[in-house]
Amino acid sequence: MIRVLIADSNPPSREQLRAHLASDAEMEIVGLARDGQEALQLAHQFRPDVALLAADLSVQDGFQTAEYLAGVGYLPTQSIILSGTNSVDQLRRAMRSGAREHLSLPVNRADLVKTVREVYQEEQRRHTPSFAQAADPKKTTKVISITGAKGGIGKTTLATNLAISLAQETREPTILIDLYVQFGDVGMLLNMAPQRTIAELATLDPSEVDEQLVADCIAQHESGLHVLFSSKTPVALDSITVPCIENVIGHLKQHYRYIVIDVPPILHTTTLYVLAHATTALIVANLFDLTTVNDTRQLLQTIQGKYVAREKISVVLNRVSKQNRLQVSDIESTLGYPVSAQIPNDGMVVPGAVNQGMPFVVSQPNTAVSQSIRQFARSLAGIVNMEKTMMMSADELAGGRKRGFFFGGQAARPEG
Repeated sequence: MIRVLIADSNPPSREQLRAHLASDAEMEIVGLARDGQEALQLAHQFRPDVALLAADLSVQDGFQTAEYLAGVGYLPTQSIILSGTNSVDQLRRAMRSGAREHLSLPVNRADLVKTVREVYQEEQRRHTPSFAQAADPKKTTKVISITGAKGGIGKTTLATNLAISLAQETREPTILIDLYVQFGDVGMLLNMAPQRTIAELATLDPSEVDEQLVADCIAQHESGLHVLFSSKTPVALDSITVPCIENVIGHLKQHYRYIVIDVPPILHTTTLYVLAHATTALIVANLFDLTTVNDTRQLLQTIQGKYVAREKISVVLNRVSKQNRLQVSDIESTLGYPVSAQIPNDGMVVPGAVNQGMPFVVSQPNTAVSQSIRQFARSLAGIVNMEKTMMMSADELAGGRKRGFFFGGQAARPEG
């Protein structure tokens, strides 16, 4: 049964609405109200599924009443506004009040019953397990773009190891996109050779690119990470257009919990699109020299607000050690951003892993640099609090105890 409250200050109109609904076996009239205040009282008393509210109710009109009903979280009542006109102003007011539908008076029985049933069914659908799962923020896809102001700062190495860590720590479907159309290094770091690429999809009309074509371009690393390469050989920057990458990412969102994108340090239409539409934009910098800091500051000033909201930006310091010339506090002051994570420098583990084509989070998972990235992955996934686990001084990162890398009571081993 669909429980309905009728509120209309005009007795003949109120009776007509009651008669229309009473003739349907699926409808139960739980209350008849003469004004907006009485409608609210009856709604609290009988908790109807649907309230029919005349726009010109006395005491408080139908729009105000609908707004109050929408603002009461514990009531299941959905409102339908009834008015003598179907003007744009009336429709706008109904929408702003939180009403689900708007009907013009006089209304015939068939239209009234149909509308009440549709509003009720739509609300019931919102309480199904499938709807709850689709609306659960813990299940929505996270797009993590990783970029920097210049090359040579370890951005691709971070992206590769972070993507693997996300896949392994969360056990959720994860894919890494190498957006470099010229001289991308993801393939070398993973010891993988691209077979089919986004550049091939870019030659097609976006409407022709379906999920199967995208899936055919995806490769799988032995760690379980899925990888999508942009090109086999260097191509023009404009080869992959915004409609193309938008279409590809749209298909990937149907199947992956995490999409990590290695974005080249180039302000281009496609790279700006990716940064603007990412859930999180990681900006990688280091403490080596002032030029990197200055370039990073200019990058942040360029994208913040215009392309990426401030709260979506996180600054990551790579290759941190006690030998760094600059201090973290200096970086934060210059950039105007807190440092979200610090990745320690390891002159043996990282180059060795790069040369072997085996990510160090896989080959040497107990080293400080691997543990820091795994903790960062957990932070991004919401498993641990980033500020408590990732904020470490250069001395702590480079020192023997590595006391900052704790999770579940275990600490990373000292660097050997």
